[in-house]
Parts: sequence; structure tokens; C-alpha cells
Amino acid sequence: MKRTASILNRRTAARLHLRLVGGFALVLAVSAGQSFFAYRTAIENSAAGESVTRGEQILGVVAKVRSDLLHIEAGYSGFLLAGNDTFLDSYTAGALAYGTDLAALRELSMGNANEEARWQDLEWRGAASQRDVTKPTIAGGTVVPSRIGLARSTRWSGSLARLRSPS
Repeated sequence: MKRTASILNRRTAARLHLRLVGGFALVLAVSAGQSFFAYRTAIENSAAGESVTRGEQILGVVAKVRSDLLHIEAGYSGFLLAGNDTFLDSYTAGALAYGTDLAALRELSMGNANEEARWQDLEWRGAASQRDVTKPTIAGGTVVPSRIGLARSTRWSGSLARLRSPS
């Protein structure tokens, strides 16, 4: 009987030992799973942060492109209205910065076909506008109201005359 009690104690101890090992294994597995998910979340947060930073950079460059277009428009409009070549400095500076900023947008948008197509379209429109409208007018030299089609309206002719006459 003594032997039977010893075997029962060993079986009970073995079950307890297996339970303890199983419990530690379960805790270890849960901890490893939690660490894995924490690691994945950190990687996803890092990627999201990089995406936000890239988006902010793109928005900053888009604001510069808009400013460049406003400089181009202001210089060209000043040249058309006043006929003075000094306004072309603003136009030239804006045109140079426009090209540089569009190149920066294309670089920031690498890998995103939709954005690349958007900036390519903007570049083509700007080049077509300069080629077909702006540069021929500037190359023509002196601007007269009839050349830009405003002399047909007496209201515009009067406005141009007021703008050109020294006050």
C-alpha cells in the first residue's frame, strides 16, 4: 500500500507540475502575442506619421505653386496693363519657381500614380498657356489694348486709360 500511495503522490505531483508548466506557457504565449501586436501597431503608427509628414510637405509645396502662379499672373497682368517690362521680373521669377516647385511635387508624389498624373496635367496646362498665350504676347513687345481684346469695350478702354495715366 505504501507503494500505491507513493505512486498516487507522484501522479498528483506530475499533474500539478504540468499545470504549472502549462500556466507559465500560457502566460508566455499571451505576452508574446501582446508584444507582437504592440510591435505591429508601432510600425503602423510610424508609417501613418510618415504619410502625414509627406502630406504636409505636399500641401506646403502646393501652396508655393499657387503663390508662383499668382506671381506669374500678377507680372503678366501688370505687363499687359502698364506695358512696362519691369513687371516681367515678377513673371519670370514666378515661372522659374513654378517649374522648380512642380519638380518637387513630382518627387514627393513618387509611387502615387494619381498624384503624379495631377502634377503632370498641371505642368502641361501651364506650358500650353505660356506657349500659346503668354510668351507670344510678351515677345510681341509693346502691349496695346486692342491686342488683348479689351479695346472693344469702352468700359475697359476707360479703365486702361485711367490706369496708364499718371495721377
